[in-house]
Amino acid sequence: MLHSPPNKMDSTYSSAPDLHLSTENIDHNITRSNKRRRCECGSSSESKLEDFINKLTEWQQDTDIKLANIKSSMDEIHKQNSGILASNAEIEKSIDFLSKKYDDLCTQLNGYQEKTKEYNDRFEKLENKCEELERNSRNSTLEIRNVPIKTKMSQEDLLQIVFSICRELSVEISHSDILNIYYIPNKTDNKTVHTIDLFYFDKVNQGQFIYLSENLTAKCRKIFHMAREYAKLNGYKYCWSVNGKVLLRKEDGANSVTITSESQLTSMLLKN
Repeated sequence: MLHSPPNKMDSTYSSAPDLHLSTENIDHNITRSNKRRRCECGSSSESKLEDFINKLTEWQQDTDIKLANIKSSMDEIHKQNSGILASNAEIEKSIDFLSKKYDDLCTQLNGYQEKTKEYNDRFEKLENKCEELERNSRNSTLEIRNVPIKTKMSQEDLLQIVFSICRELSVEISHSDILNIYYIPNKTDNKTVHTIDLFYFDKVNQGQFIYLSENLTAKCRKIFHMAREYAKLNGYKYCWSVNGKVLLRKEDGANSVTITSESQLTSMLLKN
């Protein structure tokens, strides 16, 4: 039987337990060393991650607060807009109401204007009719102006003045021709006297002028006064009254113009 010679590995093998222990120690040391490095790296990453998460959380919280504020503002604006819309609706109703009232007032005003025009036309016709009646009632009336009058004069004194004037004019007249005679105080301003003819009596009035004219109505007197002023301003040669009517004539041979109202003179002034 052959025997193998002793192998050096046997001695090594016999000391294997010691080697095995050394390997475990090495492995243990390596494991411990690796674990220490992983803990250090993990701690730094976790710290950065936590900072990022915290910042993200803060940003989200800030964003939530801002969004909440924006939503609150939007709600307030919406509420205000709703109030404005409601107010506008009330204003539109008020405007519609006022517009209808305005239309009603315009309709009523137009009606009143038409009635007023109708009344004015009727009043003017009545006024003209009264003017005609009054003018006709004065056809037989003669005014004598600028006659010296004493403080107290009887009707007989007035008659004597009339008779004296008629004698100077070679007009025959008797008491029966005079229906009535009376004295009306004159105004101090003789410029307002309207006359047709001008007579001068040396014997009776000692050089004073006596004016004889128609007894005009108040309306006709005013028109006559305005017509005389118009004639002076516009170069009319003649202005007179006859049968209670006022007439103007520019020059000899020209047609006469009958003035019946103040508005007629006003229109003539505007045309000039």
